[in-house]
Amino acid sequence: MPGTLQDTRDIRPDVHIWVGSAQGWVTVPEDALQYDEQPTDIDELLRLVAENRAKAAEKATWTGCCADQRNRQFASNEEETPWPAFPS
Repeated sequence: MPGTLQDTRDIRPDVHIWVGSAQGWVTVPEDALQYDEQPTDIDELLRLVAENRAKAAEKATWTGCCADQRNRQFASNEEETPWPAFPS
């Protein structure tokens, strides 16, 4: 459903911050971008997040809603079809 978090399978954090004070039951993947404390260089943080997203996009395949249409568009280099407007 648009606008909800009922299906969170494809949601992953870009970065984990304050890992140094995380509770013992919190599990952070070893390959995740993480900081023990508040990052001091926000520009560097944003650059790293953008790189991680680009890498993930290279490996990702669309699943779920409209997957077949999106995968066909990428395979054929079609321009993205705009989503229909919500009624006001």
